[in-house]
Amino acid sequence: MLELVINSILTVIILFGSWQLKRSIALLRQQSIELHQEMAATIQFVAKKLEAAQESREEAELVKQAVNTGVNSMESLHKTLSGLTFGFLESVTTPETTEAMKKLHARTSETFFDTVRAISSPEKPVKPKKPS
Repeated sequence: MLELVINSILTVIILFGSWQLKRSIALLRQQSIELHQEMAATIQFVAKKLEAAQESREEAELVKQAVNTGVNSMESLHKTLSGLTFGFLESVTTPETTEAMKKLHARTSETFFDTVRAISSPEKPVKPKKPS
């Protein structure tokens, strides 16, 4: 009889332990599912942020390219017009005066156009040129 009681108690303990184990496994499984869902949502959020950042970098690069193209065109036109002006100036002043004015004008206009380029591309600052 004592053996039957001990076997019954052991059976109850084993069944209770098995039930507790199954309950713990189910709880862990649910927590694992929730954790994976949170991780998936976080990954999706980060991916969207990275995509937006990439689009912003691409847009910024397009703006920089447009500014640089515009600045290059303006600089080319400016050089053409100033060449005509200095051509006229040579006819009314000495060659030394014209040359001095050309150098001053070249430094000033190069500094201006380089500054505009530097503003549109702040990660590549333009170092000022030393006067010659």
